[in-house]
Amino acid sequence: QHDLAAEIAGYLEVSLGDPGSHGGTRSTEALEAYLRAIDVSDPEIAAVFIDEALAHDENFARALVTKAQLGYTRLLNGIGSEEGTWAEVSPLLDKALALTDELPEAHVLIAGFQVQRERYAAAEIALHRALEINPSHSEAFAQLSRLKEKTGQHQDAIVLAERNVLLDPLNSIRHQQLDNRQWSAGNIDAARVSYEYALELEPLNHNAWIDYAWRLGDLENPAAAIRLVARLQQNPQFRSHFYGPVPKIPPGGVQLFALWFGFIEDFERERR
Repeated sequence: QHDLAAEIAGYLEVSLGDPGSHGGTRSTEALEAYLRAIDVSDPEIAAVFIDEALAHDENFARALVTKAQLGYTRLLNGIGSEEGTWAEVSPLLDKALALTDELPEAHVLIAGFQVQRERYAAAEIALHRALEINPSHSEAFAQLSRLKEKTGQHQDAIVLAERNVLLDPLNSIRHQQLDNRQWSAGNIDAARVSYEYALELEPLNHNAWIDYAWRLGDLENPAAAIRLVARLQQNPQFRSHFYGPVPKIPPGGVQLFALWFGFIEDFERERR
């Protein structure tokens, strides 16, 4: 029985990564808790499992990075301040990278914080490091594309987004990101086609719905935006999955805002 446990532990260590170079763990208990954490969708439950993993192995670098990612996710969801979140996650990332520099997720996360602070050069360095480690890291490509867009390098942003789509052609979110880059570059017709394709791939991609509606509002076409949100409202499956803040009012989109706000109120009522 002990030999079998050792054999399983060895397999899991190799599959997750050698602790010395890939941030893994030799503790089967830590690994089991970690795998449970990354398998759940509720971030609060995931955080409990990650803490359990780190209790078994405080030098489990992948678990440290995942705990930092959970903190960043809370920030993106409007929970906490940027300064407070960075103070919380920075020691986790420092410790993980001291254990191994070979975790692209850590570098991508650092880049995310640098973008929040408008430190674009530092963010780009971190993202290029992530891509050195893993040249097919989709999230690194996505963030680098967005960074190029923010700094006015629209053609480079589109090229990176297109490369990311090629890595995962059936991923609705990657198509949506390409749509956004196209729209920002002024390629409106290409963006419209891509938005529709993103929604065809994943009808529950609420970010694509909202992005598309706001883009139509930006064109001062609130009627088209309202029709789009009305399509969204008719999908009960979508309603059961969506939750998010009320976005800004686009130009000419007062009716859209009213319709959207009513949608959120209905959803909140159903949740209660």
